[in-house]
Amino acid sequence: MTLYLVSQRTAARRLLQPVSPITNRIKPGAQITPQGLAFLCRFEPIPAHAKQSLREIERAVWRQVLVPLSANQFAALVSFTYSIGEAALSNSRLLRQLNLRRYQAAAAEFCADLRSACLSHSDSVLAHQLASRRKAEQKLFLRR
Repeated sequence: MTLYLVSQRTAARRLLQPVSPITNRIKPGAQITPQGLAFLCRFEPIPAHAKQSLREIERAVWRQVLVPLSANQFAALVSFTYSIGEAALSNSRLLRQLNLRRYQAAAAEFCADLRSACLSHSDSVLAHQLASRRKAEQKLFLRR
């Protein structure tokens, strides 16, 4: 089970600012669990600045990857790069393995640096979310 840490202030702000057909049905003062809030937030529209950023990340992935990719592999790499940044991808073992056509070794690299990344996070909830994200990206990458 994934844990979500959402403050009451954040939850209240979200309830007072409905922006999608799903959250429009929520009335002010309604009680919602942190997990329910996280589920609803998945359906919110992506802000324009994030869409532009995703386009830039997609271009960065295509520039740096020199081998053919499936749609799932591309999506996993975009998610990974969005999280770590273009410069980190260009220096990563994941990219080196991938460009050598070692797809299984590249997939293993999604979680390779996870231990050090989790140790650098003082918040265990954030570390858990990062681990979940890396595992999901790896699983998507391996699904051809």
